[in-house]
Amino acid sequence: MFILTSSLARNIEPSISLLREHGISDERIAHMVVTMPGNFGRIDKLKEVIKYIEELGVPRDSGVYTYALHVVVNVSRSKFDATSVTLMSFGWSQSDINALFRKCPNIWSLSKKNICDKMTFLTKEAGCELTCISHYPKLLKYSLEKRLRPRYEVLKFLNRNKLLDREHNLPSVMLPNEEKFRKKFLFLLKEKFIAQYDSYVVAVQGKHHVVAEN
Repeated sequence: MFILTSSLARNIEPSISLLREHGISDERIAHMVVTMPGNFGRIDKLKEVIKYIEELGVPRDSGVYTYALHVVVNVSRSKFDATSVTLMSFGWSQSDINALFRKCPNIWSLSKKNICDKMTFLTKEAGCELTCISHYPKLLKYSLEKRLRPRYEVLKFLNRNKLLDREHNLPSVMLPNEEKFRKKFLFLLKEKFIAQYDSYVVAVQGKHHVVAEN
């Protein structure tokens, strides 16, 4: 309804022209119309957001550019800044935070508790270095209870019982999709370690997708 009730001449067409001027393809613009239609009725807001994203150094041809637009439009500036402060409290610098945003802007859609819980788990419990998280920021998008913690428990059990032929770092366990994870790691438990296998299955509850909780 926002699109249908907005002025084509004053809002919709100028918004599309603005995005084209910034190198956004018609295909990506069409995707934005579907996923964030409200922005096409607020040309001044869109100009402000584009300017801010460029200040953060997100390249126009980046695959995350439209996601960055979506996040900055839908997250208040106070929450955006508060999220940056939360991340910096774990040891990142401002330049680190900006680099993190350029890689994975959707992190700024998460709540403070969500971020703190995952960062505490990854750094304190799983022993993951900040540089590793910076390189693989998708780790912060995964569900703590349905992906990060269950897979880490599987990895610990396999290591403790010397069931792996080599050492695996945390990203190599967390990043594969569920099918690949099961074929590579979980099958080692299925026949002889039923309790541990069942524990994992119960924890994930059959939900194997990335969750970005609010």
